[in-house]
Amino acid sequence: MTIDNYTKVMLTVIAIATSTLAFKGIGIIPTANAQTDKVMRVNICDPVNETVCARVGGLEGKGSGAVVLLVHDVR
Repeated sequence: MTIDNYTKVMLTVIAIATSTLAFKGIGIIPTANAQTDKVMRVNICDPVNETVCARVGGLEGKGSGAVVLLVHDVR
């Protein structure tokens, strides 16, 4: 009996998701737009010690091209 209930729940979730995607195109669900075309700069800092912030950096010498967040002191 639990498999039947699980199947009903999963089919309901799929139906709701599909309906949401269908209604999205006809204007029932409003679209979100950016307020500006400019790039907004964001700083991620420690709320206790505001001089410790994150910055974007790469893994040098690894050859992967990966981008990581690094922590540094802005003082």
